Amino acid sequence: MAIIEKYCPSGLYDPAGYSQGIKVTGAQTILFLAGQVPYAPDGGVAHVGDFKAQARHVFGAVKMLVETAGGTLANVVKITTYLTDVRYRADFRVVRD
Repeated sequence: MAIIEKYCPSGLYDPAGYSQGIKVTGAQTILFLAGQVPYAPDGGVAHVGDFKAQARHVFGAVKMLVETAGGTLANVVKITTYLTDVRYRADFRVVRD
C-alpha cells in the first residue's frame, strides 16, 4: 500500500493548507492524468454557464480515471487547478472539498 505524506524539511517554512512537497513510498503503480475539462459526450462543453456543475464534472472525471486504474481519491497526490475567473474560487473550494 502506498503511503502519501506531506513533506517539509526542518528549517523550511511549512504553511497550513499547502505542501512544500509530497513524499510517496511503497507505490507499485503511478498514474499521471492530463488536464481535465468538462467535456460533454460529443466533445463540446458540458454544463455551459454553470460553474459548480462543471467543477463537479471535472472531479467526477478524475475520480473515474483514478478508480478505473485501481485507486481511490485518497491516493491522489496533487491536483493543480486553473480558474478562469477568481470570483469562482469559493465555489470551487466547496466542490473540491
